[in-house]
Amino acid sequence: MSNIKAILKRALKHGFDLSGIPDYSPTKFKNDLFDHLVENHYIVFEELGVLYIGYDIFQEIAEVDISGTTMKVKPLLETGFFEILIELFRYVGIAAKEEIPSSQKNSDEKTTEDCEPDDSEEIWL
Repeated sequence: MSNIKAILKRALKHGFDLSGIPDYSPTKFKNDLFDHLVENHYIVFEELGVLYIGYDIFQEIAEVDISGTTMKVKPLLETGFFEILIELFRYVGIAAKEEIPSSQKNSDEKTTEDCEPDDSEEIWL
């Protein structure tokens, strides 16, 4: 449990390191994060490059600033902040696991055609 607390404290103090995300671009990441949060029913708006996230249009819960490869999160209200923080963690994980397009995959990987048995071979059980 103390390990989780240390991770959360470090993320809030120093920000999230986004350098491990494939083909990272701050603008693309911010736009995709915005879309992800809206799809998950959060209210999000951007002002001077900073994202403000909340549950309704009257109160912002968190402020997200992305500069370079660092995403800093600042709580504006205590109530509801943890859920937004977890959603940000979740999105960073999603972005870090983006699939490599099939045209760039290793050509050594077997396809279903490679796995079909040859009529001339015996099959052992």
